[in-house]
Amino acid sequence: MDRGLDTDTSRDEQEILLWHPQVHYFFGESLYFFALRFRSYSRDMLEHVRTSLVEHGIVGICLYEVVGEYDVLLSGRMELIDTKVR
Repeated sequence: MDRGLDTDTSRDEQEILLWHPQVHYFFGESLYFFALRFRSYSRDMLEHVRTSLVEHGIVGICLYEVVGEYDVLLSGRMELIDTKVR
């Protein structure tokens, strides 16, 4: 009897899995968006930004090229940021 379980094991190892939002909350993560603007923008900037973030341990991100005042929209789940000034 087929119970709708996916038994396909031939998928690429780079598969992206999405967690339920409550899992992110449990681990103290929140979704952030940053609009980035560069003095002189070119398409290869996306890879430079991604490489820099990975070097600093920020891996769960998406980068989008946008048209308008900003060049790139970055979204990612990160630990909650304390924005209070001390």
